[in-house]
Amino acid sequence: MKINMHFLRTRLWGIHTFFLKKNWQYLPRTQLQDVQLSRLRKLLPNFVDNPYYGTILKNAGLTCESIEKIEDIDEVLSKLPIIRKNDVQNNNQVMLNKNAKGILSDSSGGSTGLPVNFYHDEHWLAEMAASVLINDIMQGWYFFRRHVKLWGSPKDIKEINSPAARMLTWIKNRRFYDTFDMSAERMWSYHNDMQKFKPKVIYSYASSIYIFAKFIESNNIKPDYPTVSIITSAECLSDIMRAQIEKVFHVPVFDRYGAREVGCIAGECKKHNGMHLHMYDHIIECLDPVSRQPVWDKLGIIVITDLNNYSFPFIRYEIGDMGILSKEVCSCGRQTYLLKKIVGRISDTITTKTGRLIHGEYFTHAFYGIESIKKFQFIQEERDKYTLNVVKSEKFQEQELNQAITEIYEAVGLNSTIDVHFLDDIPVTKSGKYRFTISKV
Repeated sequence: MKINMHFLRTRLWGIHTFFLKKNWQYLPRTQLQDVQLSRLRKLLPNFVDNPYYGTILKNAGLTCESIEKIEDIDEVLSKLPIIRKNDVQNNNQVMLNKNAKGILSDSSGGSTGLPVNFYHDEHWLAEMAASVLINDIMQGWYFFRRHVKLWGSPKDIKEINSPAARMLTWIKNRRFYDTFDMSAERMWSYHNDMQKFKPKVIYSYASSIYIFAKFIESNNIKPDYPTVSIITSAECLSDIMRAQIEKVFHVPVFDRYGAREVGCIAGECKKHNGMHLHMYDHIIECLDPVSRQPVWDKLGIIVITDLNNYSFPFIRYEIGDMGILSKEVCSCGRQTYLLKKIVGRISDTITTKTGRLIHGEYFTHAFYGIESIKKFQFIQEERDKYTLNVVKSEKFQEQELNQAITEIYEAVGLNSTIDVHFLDDIPVTKSGKYRFTISKV
């Protein structure tokens, strides 16, 4: 069997890094900010001569000498422009630091219609492996504890099938189920296999475990799994989704937040008071959508500075999500800032003809509890034109659907048009995720 030594090396390095940083969450905030400052000072000089970032740093008046004297992170960040996905698309090669060690190409799934190609290095992979492990243990998984993953990223599936990954899968005592195939037949097979395997923990895309929970409930199944927790990520977990999942499986749901570009960003602890930021890995800003000034305890656009990627830095990167950032201290003892809520992608927010903003979770509420509908997808084509894709259940009643549509009309405007299409199924995105709400505006 051919072993991918790069894969094993970064994972072993990640475990070593985990033991170094696992207690950093409990450091006083001043010390956490010192860690951020130290890492920023170490990162930026690597890009002073970079064709892309070098110009940005020069325009900000930052040289190797002045970077060493940085004392105020916020002041430095305010001088730097925000980087967006199209900037990465258009400057992919000039952003790259070819002197970094162990460079690997990567890409996002493009679930928002903007696929992005970028790079990571061995240092970044080890740091992220450590932070993921910190999240895992905080949310119910321990070394060798039996678990399953309901997952769908093609890139991840390819890695899962490599010899080294298969060996690691066996060592870690886990199984995988493909979220690209969530037909009734396949979900029966997933259930039967999990009933035998008895996982302690389930990892899943938020929408996938939500759909699976609805399938389990509709078939009057009483699952004996998982026995510890369910960990969701990759998508926005609404309160309705969390309630449905916990009602069916009778274990707590722990949410986490991350992105392929910048890795593991935050995770929820047992207090469920928001998600703890990995402040030693990133600097997170939440900006007012209009003024673009930092806001706290208020909905804003999330901007991320990755402190670990020496091959392809994301500095003040607008990830495409909106959320609420807070300085509140969690009663669990961790001192990190909290992401109180992730409300989803900017493209999941509907903007009506009158200028009203409606978050995508509203439409989940509109269809919640309607047994007539197996799946739905609400798409904004124009400010006053919408498409509603519907997958009927065996219990379909037109009256229930019409009631939901009437409620939606009241939200988006009575002069709007909603075209209803009945489909056999609603396809997932290229990354295996289900998008319930999409705005093309």
